[in-house]
Amino acid sequence: MPEDIQGDITTFIKGGMYGPFREGDTYSIYKLADIKDDTTASARASHILFRADSSAQGQAEALRKAREVLAQIKAGASFEEMARVHGTDGTAQSGGDLGWFTRGRMVKQFENAVFSFNGTGLIGEPVKTDFGYHIIKVTQPKTSRLYKLYAIKKSISASDATRDEAYRRASSFLSNSSDLESFHANLKKDPTLSSNIAERVRPNDNFVNTVTNAREIVRWAYNTETEVNDVASQVFELEDQYVVAAVTGAGEEKKPTVEAYRNELTAKVRNQMKAEQIIGNLGTVTGPLDAAAQKHGAQAQVVQVSDVTLASNSLQNIGNDPEAVGRIFGLKQGARSKPFAGENGVLVVEVTGTTPAPAIADYSQYRNQLQQTNGSRAGYFLAQAIQNDADIEDYRYKFY
Repeated sequence: MPEDIQGDITTFIKGGMYGPFREGDTYSIYKLADIKDDTTASARASHILFRADSSAQGQAEALRKAREVLAQIKAGASFEEMARVHGTDGTAQSGGDLGWFTRGRMVKQFENAVFSFNGTGLIGEPVKTDFGYHIIKVTQPKTSRLYKLYAIKKSISASDATRDEAYRRASSFLSNSSDLESFHANLKKDPTLSSNIAERVRPNDNFVNTVTNAREIVRWAYNTETEVNDVASQVFELEDQYVVAAVTGAGEEKKPTVEAYRNELTAKVRNQMKAEQIIGNLGTVTGPLDAAAQKHGAQAQVVQVSDVTLASNSLQNIGNDPEAVGRIFGLKQGARSKPFAGENGVLVVEVTGTTPAPAIADYSQYRNQLQQTNGSRAGYFLAQAIQNDADIEDYRYKFY
């Protein structure tokens, strides 16, 4: 479903013409040809796959890379650009887009993560499958309603004259900005200019906040001759924009400050305070959960989750929440937890049924598996210890 009509599609009438709508630099007109409901739910998602071999070292390295890229995306990097750079399968060139799919089309761990996610957006942790680790972005939540649309689209792009004028303005701004003070002063004079402040840029980053393909800017910022308050001596041309860059501050990697992580800390503190308020309002939940949810308000939902295993890291309709899974397995059948803060909200869990694990007569295969796993990990941890103990500085960012 095109993003520009998602909010309005439920009001469309079969056979009607709607638009024009704008999405980026493209204008569209749509005709709704048909609507029908299907018994099989569909969802749409994008992913970035980090392949891993069967060794513990390979698995750990793939997970490390996946978490590093996921942190960059959460900090503002473009998911699609990160997919093009880091993706290892055929979806990389399309920004990781997998299109629409139903259950049974993907491996079980992947589809469970997508179909149990509530809404759209990033799944909070990389998901492990037989192929490796996936960063998953749910772009369309599961639905059983199908729409058939016809579309006429027209894209509008900048002419050479427009690009020349933009470059002239950027060059003029640069020539009048000799330091950070004049940079900010000139920025205030022209409200049509767009400012983009990145609070933390690392030496190997390929982006500056939401500005992608910004490797040239990062290399300039980390050049030994570049200092705080410096303005770059050139205008950087990045796809469809011209950028004048300046360094506003610097810090030591081994001595992090609160200011450097203010946004992340602020978000965590706000979520913690919201959770405390909700838990305080809920109090002790007694009686049927449906009644408690109605009393709390429209945002409270009661969902039934089946086939939960101790190896699960997510729950259907809730999303990634390993703590909730742990609490479920800490309860006896029929018992109910107190309200607690999960990954995506405040939860109260109640165990309505359990299936005992079958008895195992011979544990030798599990013992052998653990010995094999720990044996392969030994080499990885040994190499990691040597690397951590060695005094090595990584200066590759200076060259590419």
